[in-house]
Amino acid sequence: MINLENYSSICSTHKGSNTSNKYSFISTMGVVKALEKRSWFPVSARQSRVRNPRAEGFQKHMIAFRYGDDAYRRLGLHEVIPQLLLTNAHSGISPYVLDGSAWRCWCENQCITAESLIESHRIRHVGWTMAQVFHSIDSIVENMPKMMARIDDFKSTKLEEKAKRYFAQKSLDIAYPESKWNRYNREETVTQILDPRRSADQESNLWNVFNVVQENIIKGGNFLAKEEALSSGTRRLTYHTNRGINAIERSVKVNKDLWSLAEEVFHRELELYSIFGEDVPL
Repeated sequence: MINLENYSSICSTHKGSNTSNKYSFISTMGVVKALEKRSWFPVSARQSRVRNPRAEGFQKHMIAFRYGDDAYRRLGLHEVIPQLLLTNAHSGISPYVLDGSAWRCWCENQCITAESLIESHRIRHVGWTMAQVFHSIDSIVENMPKMMARIDDFKSTKLEEKAKRYFAQKSLDIAYPESKWNRYNREETVTQILDPRRSADQESNLWNVFNVVQENIIKGGNFLAKEEALSSGTRRLTYHTNRGINAIERSVKVNKDLWSLAEEVFHRELELYSIFGEDVPL
């Protein structure tokens, strides 16, 4: 189990000095205890880095929770389990936020659901009540079966090469500015980002493609392709490592946008199948 005492912002007992009189402190540890009473236990945590020492202990932080025995047992290789993600800060930069997510065990991917599937619950640090916190917990937990059912939908959705490349291209648009492609070969980068790291991801279904691309973007990978001119007049491709996304806010946004893209592709493929059956056009 994670030791939350190692995270100063999670254990903070008061708000930052830069906040207004209207700002009301929401104790992260108080929410942790409320979740534990409902058998959701913390399994991982992180907090943002701060440049100003005065901000230490009040910065944005995130905790992942698993239900009951899932929090303690060794998970199987191919398991996907539901998690709750709590984000908070005590400096006025972020509301309390609770999200649903899925943890994919063999690649340790944290996939955060799109708002269209399970709505995030945000509570401002002004005039909040503990009843709102309890409602946010119960609402997301009640909708967890929808997330697990959608994952099964993604697993059963086979993607042809054109659909896979469409997903990868749109994912790169989500994660990176267009100016990046002035320096890199986009088509070859798409090919590289779709290359599975594990044999378990070889099957071309939407869930696997989503996770392969998401892992490369969130964790970073050697998928950026650059075309270079040689003195002989020929050209060659070289491959460069792209850094992962560490900032909590950007990581959550990109994660949710990628899930939304997977939803779009799923519904598109479902519509095509209903029209063409097995003979879905590329």
